Amino acid sequence: MKHPEVKVKDIGDYIHWVAKTYGNHDDVLFCGQPARFDLKPKIGRPEFVLRGAKKMPEVERRMLDRFRSHAAFMLDKVPATNMEWLALAQHHGMATRLLDWSTNPLVALWFAVERPAQNQESAAVWAFTAEEPDLIDLTDDPFTIKRTMAFRPSPSTRRIAAQSGWFTVHWWNESARRFVAFETIRRIRERLTKLTIPASSFADIRSHLG
Repeated sequence: MKHPEVKVKDIGDYIHWVAKTYGNHDDVLFCGQPARFDLKPKIGRPEFVLRGAKKMPEVERRMLDRFRSHAAFMLDKVPATNMEWLALAQHHGMATRLLDWSTNPLVALWFAVERPAQNQESAAVWAFTAEEPDLIDLTDDPFTIKRTMAFRPSPSTRRIAAQSGWFTVHWWNESARRFVAFETIRRIRERLTKLTIPASSFADIRSHLG
């Protein structure tokens, strides 16, 4: 079964659908991005996987160790686990196996439309209802997980806290040498909805959110 898709024409349509569908639920995560993108982390894009596929977790560990060695002395509070370090590295632009989500649907909408559309390409906000079995403990090792999970990082930066940030940490399929796209996971699909926003609405939505 494929995940459902909904077309919304403007910000009013979007807010109405979210309110009607989820009400005041606080277990819904939202992710905004170009509509053509799979729900994969940055390091799962072809340009990264082709270079590091043979030893991807080893490459990731080296990248994180390098980030940690440069960042540790500048932090007021040093992260206690690899998961928290990875969230901090993601926040500072490093390609990681994390994908950004938010419990605030307007934050996700902003990230979907913040840049002008190229070639009239639509944007998408994905909505996912998280359940307890989907959640991972911050003490777990992100590089050895056997399925894609979700977590809320400790508020190590004001920006993560302000954006009501969550992450999915994605499983590396060693035999296929790829990260598994979130929307292809059977246990996830029935709780995932894709809302598409036309390029013609981007500027108006930005003016309402800005």
